[in-house]
Amino acid sequence: MTTISKRIHYLAILGPSGGGKGTQADLLARRFHYHHLSVGAILRQEIAQGTANGKKLIGYVDRGLLVPDDLVATIFFRYVKQALRPGFILDGFPRTFGQSQLLQDFLSSLKISLELVVLLELSDEVIINRRRQAIAAGRRFQPGREDDQEQILRRRLYEYRENIKPIKNFYRRQGILVTIDGNRPINAIQEDIRKLIENGQ
Repeated sequence: MTTISKRIHYLAILGPSGGGKGTQADLLARRFHYHHLSVGAILRQEIAQGTANGKKLIGYVDRGLLVPDDLVATIFFRYVKQALRPGFILDGFPRTFGQSQLLQDFLSSLKISLELVVLLELSDEVIINRRRQAIAAGRRFQPGREDDQEQILRRRLYEYRENIKPIKNFYRRQGILVTIDGNRPINAIQEDIRKLIENGQ
């Protein structure tokens, strides 16, 4: 008897800033015709459009405060709800343990759940070297971001590693976490994730 594999339709790709999660999400979304939902891009879009929630975001950003999980979730989930078919790839969400809990509750209310969480693991030095090379090549990053400065980037990487620990444990207990070596070429990483999606992990 031939076994028919269950393709994964709902997944998240997590990793540090500059770790390539956006690149992978974009390539895979095109390949499978899924929706690519980048939390960073969506929040910037809300601010640029001057929406009510965008104005709330600015209030926190201008004061140098962390945006509350519930506000991020309220904005992001509106887009997720519109992206259920044929599937979605969450790029950089959840970023905190609180967001992972909010996401689970929200998806549960829609009678679905995340089927796969891919965590790209890279060393800080690889990320910093990539950023140096990009800056040397003349590439600039999103307006308002100071990641170009190495000291700030190192601090953000430290904060990321502290935040990701409980998220890793949360999804590992559910049996849907897969860690992938993100130090390798883009195509090699993409192929690994493609196999996970097509084979139902």
